[in-house]
Amino acid sequence: MSEDGYREFITNLKTEWDRVANGRVAIVLGSEILKSWWDIFPDAKIIIVKLGAIVLTRRQNMHLQWKAILTTCISNKFSTDLWEDIRWPGEGYFFNEPRYGHPAMTPLKLMKRLVNLFTKEGDIVLDPFMGVGTTAVACEELNRRYIGIELNPDYCRIGEERIKMVKRQVKIFD
Repeated sequence: MSEDGYREFITNLKTEWDRVANGRVAIVLGSEILKSWWDIFPDAKIIIVKLGAIVLTRRQNMHLQWKAILTTCISNKFSTDLWEDIRWPGEGYFFNEPRYGHPAMTPLKLMKRLVNLFTKEGDIVLDPFMGVGTTAVACEELNRRYIGIELNPDYCRIGEERIKMVKRQVKIFD
């Protein structure tokens, strides 16, 4: 997608998100695309998530060892450090969370923390880039409803399997 086409795509998404979510948005972004999104969400606050032991992106010979969360939400709880105990896929030797073959997977622990901070039980969470269902899994575990949208049928199948597993676990432990 061209840069102008991408900007138009994000602008159209923002229009729909404002309508559906009443302006309450939290987006996990790679450092390389932050500016494009922040230009369109200028009222958003930014949370920087520092990565530890990996280098994901290099631009102009600078390693970009961080991701960003843009949010227009107000937190339900006080939090001093969102990521202190969270690791990303490929970060460090002891990262054990399955990757499911998705190139931009967000850690489940971080998604659960965001869902918990920015929503209440029973709220609906919209994930327009559902991938392999990490947000849906977090919502299932935290008693939130969710809507997920994903174009890739392989990722949809993986996400559906992950959601089924969580629902089976919840029934076992209830």
